[in-house]
Amino acid sequence: MEGVLTGEIQTPLILCAAFLIFGLILSRRHRKTGRAAAGLSCALILFLLFFVRNPERIIPDGGHILAPADGRITAVQQADSLTRVAIFLSLLDVHVNRIPCDGRIVSIRHVPGQFRPAFSDRAGSENERMRIVIETAFGEVTVTQVAGMIARRIVCRLEEGQEVRRGDVFGMIKLGSRVELELPGSVQLMIKEGDRVKAGETRIGLMTHGNR
Repeated sequence: MEGVLTGEIQTPLILCAAFLIFGLILSRRHRKTGRAAAGLSCALILFLLFFVRNPERIIPDGGHILAPADGRITAVQQADSLTRVAIFLSLLDVHVNRIPCDGRIVSIRHVPGQFRPAFSDRAGSENERMRIVIETAFGEVTVTQVAGMIARRIVCRLEEGQEVRRGDVFGMIKLGSRVELELPGSVQLMIKEGDRVKAGETRIGLMTHGNR
């Protein structure tokens, strides 16, 4: 899944590198303008590399549901048959998304929509999004990548029928965004609203065979 990262920034990096070279050449005749162009190019390159960083994560043992994204828990809603957890990603968070549990991809659906701020509760139901349903031994788990006001590019490298393992990188959302989890209602949650989580490391909850 490394292509999820490198493929998304290859063209912007090439353009920034070309602009950097242009700035260096220009600085021979117009020192201030050339240096400014080169400096801007370096800043853009560093930002792109920072944005798509993919730090190594230690996947914990056990059958816990793991966080699919880095960020802050902004909503936890529990009902008899469904538990919903929303995670908001700021510009400074790692934007790589990871699989929360072992299973098989049974559905991937792109839903067109608006581009409200990702921290809004309405974003999960009204914004453009990608709904991914994972069939597990304990029932279906849904991961939804939600575009935001700035983040308008959802990347998902999964296919229906694909077997997945918890902690696997599967995509990203460019710039600030939101990721939601829908779990069986009887899941034993281990997080609360306001908590900070890390994709592939933070335990969201534990499912038992009684959830089926």
